[in-house]
Amino acid sequence: MSRYIVLLLFFIAYYFIIFKKDKSSVTTFLIGLMVGIFKVGNLKIENASEFIDFNTISLLVGMMIIISVLKSTGFFQFIAVKTVKISGSNIFKLLLLMNSIIFVFSALLDNVTTILLFIPLLLLISDTADIPPNILIFTAILSANLGGSATLIGDPPNIIIGSAAKISFLTFLKNMIIPSIIAFITVSFYFFKIMKFPGDVNQKLKNFIQVDATTLISNYPLMIKTLIIFLGVVIGFVVHEYIDYEMSLISLTGAALILLLSGKNFENTSKDIEWDTLFFFIGLFSLTYALEVSGLTELITHQFLLLEIHPKFLTIIMFWAVFLFSGIVGAVPSTMIFIPIIEGLINSGMSFNLWWSLALGAGFGSNLTPIGAASNIVSVSLLEKHTEKRLSFGKYIKISIVPTLACGIIATVYLFIKEALTV
Repeated sequence: MSRYIVLLLFFIAYYFIIFKKDKSSVTTFLIGLMVGIFKVGNLKIENASEFIDFNTISLLVGMMIIISVLKSTGFFQFIAVKTVKISGSNIFKLLLLMNSIIFVFSALLDNVTTILLFIPLLLLISDTADIPPNILIFTAILSANLGGSATLIGDPPNIIIGSAAKISFLTFLKNMIIPSIIAFITVSFYFFKIMKFPGDVNQKLKNFIQVDATTLISNYPLMIKTLIIFLGVVIGFVVHEYIDYEMSLISLTGAALILLLSGKNFENTSKDIEWDTLFFFIGLFSLTYALEVSGLTELITHQFLLLEIHPKFLTIIMFWAVFLFSGIVGAVPSTMIFIPIIEGLINSGMSFNLWWSLALGAGFGSNLTPIGAASNIVSVSLLEKHTEKRLSFGKYIKISIVPTLACGIIATVYLFIKEALTV
């Protein structure tokens, strides 16, 4: 009976995740509580640490606080305007620099924060240069998601995968940076080939050069202190496995130190913490736990094993399964579903490279649709508000499908080579 209850709750949750995005966090959290109400497994509040990954939750909270304080200093606006100046008002050089910075920032911060900081600037560039904003926004979305795929802290699915698989920051970076950079270069080249700009676009961009970037910094001493601590946190992530500290502890310590130096408290920064995301994760952790204890995850894993697929091809098949599922449902829920399946397969003797299939599938596949990642949803919302026109599901996919599939092919080749080199 518990299996039927869990399946019903699962389909209700994913109905809201796919079709009612604005209500998905509350609904998913409620369904996570329903798992406890129906007494599935040992899900009780006092046993929360058994099914909720607090390492992931704490890491996210710490990074959100650090970014909140850094944002308040005007640092990101300073970087954005400096980028325009460095480009010399050349539209192609500007977009390449802008998307490269989005890629790097997404790798070190998170997609949604990076998008919120840079999309308004891209829309301003669109208005100033009198060019359609759609392509500019799409290059930003793909740059953010590909950059987020490169590191353990760049994207929530990566944080969840790293915690579940006990993968260190350096190991994750070593395995994910190459396909992410190759995909970014490929996507940039594709968009630059199809972009068409009016002849006077560079002249119009010269308006930006009049802005003094230094005037955008509201608190220079705090910015320097925050950047130093943020750098220390990133270094801590890199060496955490050698000093035997959890990444969440490093993140929260850095956040608390920054709050102390800035004179802010938790209440001041609470508005910048993505509470919807955190409660959405808690609900998904509960639902994933229910799938495991009810035996459904084991059943799916067993079906994969019955297919008797060669381990090297299973890695590719798993990638495309996660890739398509992430585009349809979203990267985070897809990751939650596939983690216990991959754990079961690896415990049965399958390749550890299945973890990279999951990370690449979630990161690259999330570009496919407007609901693939939170950064997509935010970007499309800002674009629609700016243009006062709705960007339909179909129109989004029409622009995204070619570069996204190209990324999928790059990941497939990379995984095939990786499997061939694995003894």
